[in-house]
Order: sequence, then C-alpha cells, then structure tokens
Amino acid sequence: MNRRVLLWLLLIAFVWIVVTRVTEIENLAQTLARGLWGWVLAAAILQLLYYVVMTASYQAALWTVEVRGRLLQLLQ
Repeated sequence: MNRRVLLWLLLIAFVWIVVTRVTEIENLAQTLARGLWGWVLAAAILQLLYYVVMTASYQAALWTVEVRGRLLQLLQ
C-alpha cells in the first residue's frame, strides 16, 4: 500500500511540474527543433561519454576499498 501511495504522489508531482513548466518545455522543444542535429547528437554522445567516465572513476574508487563491481552494473 505504501508503494501505491508513493507512486501516486510521484505521479502528481510529475504532472504538477510539467504543468507549471509548460513554457520552458515549449522553449526546449523549439530550441531542439531549430538546432543542428549533428551538434545535438554530438552533445548527447559527449554526455553519455561523461557518464561512462564518471562511473569508471567511481568504480576505481570502490576498487581501492576492495568493493568490486562491473561498469555496466554501476551505470544502472
């Protein structure tokens, strides 16, 4: 029952955020529509690379205290 209440609270919070930020979401959509897709793709790839590198650094930090974990497992 607690999970169901939490789910409903999260859903209500998500809807409230979307409703209160409609203009910002529209601005983002317009910016992406006018953007050069090559640069948008490059930014997305760089963001993904950033996440992988940061996860690898956390993995290295964990290995120093002898906590083993796979990179893909840590990315989740």
